[in-house]
Amino acid sequence: MLTYHQNLDHFITFSVINAEPDLPYSSVVNTVRCWAVTSGEFEDCAFVRWTSKFSSDADLGMPPIQLTSFAL
Repeated sequence: MLTYHQNLDHFITFSVINAEPDLPYSSVVNTVRCWAVTSGEFEDCAFVRWTSKFSSDADLGMPPIQLTSFAL
């Protein structure tokens, strides 16, 4: 479910309602934010930060989430 979207600051916040397979926690709120890189080696690219806030029933021993790196 989309919780908040802000074009001026280039971020989006959303929560996961349900998933297949079931998740080992009851809720998570994610925020993805982008900044333009305007100089240096990565000029004309974007810096992306993804943060997640998990419910208190999340298990620290759960397997790590695998992310894939890609360029736009």
